[in-house]
Amino acid sequence: MTSTTTADGLTLVETLLVVLLLGLAATLAVPALEGVLVERRLDDAAGWLVADLRYAQSLAIKTQQPHQVVFDAAGDSYSLTDQSGTVVLHPLTRQAYVVDFDAQRQFQGIDLQAAAFGGSSTLVFDALGAPQSGGTVILSYAGRQRVIAVRYPTGSIGVQ
Repeated sequence: MTSTTTADGLTLVETLLVVLLLGLAATLAVPALEGVLVERRLDDAAGWLVADLRYAQSLAIKTQQPHQVVFDAAGDSYSLTDQSGTVVLHPLTRQAYVVDFDAQRQFQGIDLQAAAFGGSSTLVFDALGAPQSGGTVILSYAGRQRVIAVRYPTGSIGVQ
């Protein structure tokens, strides 16, 4: 009687070929993934800033007093203040409401390039939540930008 045997595994050459193809695919995917991560980090920072601007606007409406967001492009930071210039407390942490992109791990590398609101780097919301003037904030990271616009007189806030 003649017996036939079948191979149940892969040969060394087949295994090496699969590993080589996986390595090539990973090499091609890494630059694309890096671009996605850059976009995500920039989108997260822009979303955070938009939420903070809306919060300052809602504080002005709630308290019926002007509130402002003071931008420091050189320090890559901003703070929320009341009409007297006192930094307000963050509602969750009860700490001064200051956002420093360099000090927060998820935003490291984000550059607050510019903030311009009627010739000032301070955005003021009146007691009705309307900005004193429209303007923009520009954030950048790894050669890409997001522009956050505040429209006068409506106070609508969005990312362009």
